[in-house]
This record gives sequence, C-alpha cells and structure tokens, in this order.
Amino acid sequence: MRRQEYLRHTTRNAGIFVGEYNKKYEQQLRISQGCYESIEKLNQKLQNLLDAFVDPDIRMTKKEYKDQRKSIEAAIGRNRQKIISIDEVVANKPKA
Repeated sequence: MRRQEYLRHTTRNAGIFVGEYNKKYEQQLRISQGCYESIEKLNQKLQNLLDAFVDPDIRMTKKEYKDQRKSIEAAIGRNRQKIISIDEVVANKPKA
C-alpha cells in the first residue's frame, strides 16, 4: 500500500514539475521573440541614424554618428547573444 501511495505522489509531483518546466521554456521563447523584435527596431534606428548623418540639413558630426552607431550596434550584439544563449537552452530541452 505504501508503494502505491508513493507512486501516486511522485507521479503527481512529476506532472507539476513538467508543467513548470514547460512554462519556463515558453517564457524563454517569449524573451527570445522580444529580442528579435528589439533587433528589428535597432536596425531601423541605424538606418535612421545614417539618413540623418547624410542629410545636409541635419548637422551631425562624424564623432556623434560613430558614437551613436557604436551604442546601437552594442545593443544589437547583446540581443543576439541573449538569443543564442536561449536557443542553446531550448535546444537542450529534454523531451517530456
């Protein structure tokens, strides 16, 4: 009788664990999707920055342009790195 109770208890807990585990992966995938969206916005910022730099009406120095471009590219790099780390975790997800 104790064995049956133990099995029932562990099976119920395993179901809870798998559910929580899947929620974490879903959360990771949402974060990854947010990073992709952020990269798209940052790429648009880069294009807008270039347009502003070459526009003669907007007086932007080369240093200002380079500083802002470097900042945006760093943000893109951070988002890409986050995506890579999330993809590695999701790829190693055990089959449930």
